[in-house]
Amino acid sequence: MNRRPLPTRYLPFLALLLLLALYTLAGWVTEAHYLRVFGGGLYMFDFRVYERALQDALAHKDPYLDRTIGTAFLYPPPALLIIQLLALLPQGVRYLVVDGLYLTLLLLAVHLVRRTYRLPLAQTWWWYWVAAFFGPTLEALTIGQINAIPILGMTVLFAWEKRSQALSGLGLALAVLTKMSPLVLAGYLVCQRRWRILLWAGVCMLGAILLTGLAYGFQHFAAFAGALSSAARFSTNDLNLQSLAAKLGALGLLPIDSKPAFQTGLALYLGAVLLLSAACHSFTREGEPLFILSVFAMTLYPNIVWYHHYMFLLVPLFILIAWSGQNRLVLAWAAALLLVIQVDRYRLTSGLLIHAMGHLTILGLLAYQVKQAIPAARRQAALVWSRRAG
Repeated sequence: MNRRPLPTRYLPFLALLLLLALYTLAGWVTEAHYLRVFGGGLYMFDFRVYERALQDALAHKDPYLDRTIGTAFLYPPPALLIIQLLALLPQGVRYLVVDGLYLTLLLLAVHLVRRTYRLPLAQTWWWYWVAAFFGPTLEALTIGQINAIPILGMTVLFAWEKRSQALSGLGLALAVLTKMSPLVLAGYLVCQRRWRILLWAGVCMLGAILLTGLAYGFQHFAAFAGALSSAARFSTNDLNLQSLAAKLGALGLLPIDSKPAFQTGLALYLGAVLLLSAACHSFTREGEPLFILSVFAMTLYPNIVWYHHYMFLLVPLFILIAWSGQNRLVLAWAAALLLVIQVDRYRLTSGLLIHAMGHLTILGLLAYQVKQAIPAARRQAALVWSRRAG
C-alpha cells in the first residue's frame, strides 16, 4: 500500500513546530540549569524583596537601606503602590496569581503589537508561544520579577501613540515609575514631536509621586537616588551578571578597575547611535527604528543586567518583524537572536554572543536608517534650493 506524500504546503508549518519545540526545550534546559546552580529558595525571591521593601515603607523605615546587589530594592518609590495592590491578594494564592498576572500582561503587550500592525493571528500565533517560553520569561516568573509591567507600559506608549495621547502618556509613566531605564523613550517622543504625550506622562508621574509621598513619605525619593548611585558603581565578574562589562571581565578581557571607563565609553557609543538615529528620523519620519534602538540600548547598556532583562527585547523584535512586513531575512535574524538568548546563558559564550548579536542588530538597523536618510536628505536639500532659486 502506497502512502501519500505529505503536501508541501504543510512543510513550513511543520518546520515552525519543530523550531518552536527546540526553542522551548532550550529555554527549559537553561531554566533547569539555573535552578540547579542556585538551588532552593528562588521561587518568588525578587517578589519577596518587593514585599520586604513595602513593609519597610509602611513601618516608616528606609526600603533602600539594603544596598547589596541581588537583594536590594532598586525600583522607584511609586512601584510600591503596585506592590501594595498585589499584597492585597490572599497569601495562599498570591504568588500564583502574581505569576498569572505577569504572564497575562506580557502576552497582552505582544497582542498590542500584533493589533497595531493588523496582522492575522494565523500568521503570528507563534509570537505568544515565543514570549511565554522565552528563557528570560521563565526566570522572571520563577523569581516574581516585575518586568512585564514596564514592558506593557512601553508597548502602550508605542501602540497608542497616534490614537490616544493620554493613554500613550500613561504607558510611558507606568514604564518609568516601575523601572527608570524606559525614560530613554522620552527622547523618542521628542523626535516624534509628541509634546502632549510627554505632558500626559509628566502629569501621570507627578500624580504618582505625590500619592507615593503621601502614602510612604517623600524622603524615600532621596534614598532611591542614593541607592541608584551606589548601584551605578557596582562592578563584579559574577557569571550570573549579564552586562557586557561583566562578560568581558569574566573572560579576562576587561580588568575590574577599567569597567567605569568602559561603561562611559559604552554610554558615549550608544548615545551617538541614538543621536544619529534621531537625525535620520528627521528625514525619513520612520519611528520604528528609533523606538527599537532605544529599547535595545536601554537593555544592553547598564552595568547591572540580569538574564531576565532580555525580556525587554521581545517587543522591539516583534515590532521589527511586523514593520519589515515579516521579511524573511529579518525573521531569520530575530529567530537566531532569540535562540541564542535561549542557550547562551551557560553554553556557547556564556552571554557574550547575546551582546554581540544585540549590537549587530543596533548597527544593522542604524545602517538601514542612514541608507534611507541620505536620499531623503538630498531631496529635501534640492527642494530648499529650488524654492530659493524660484
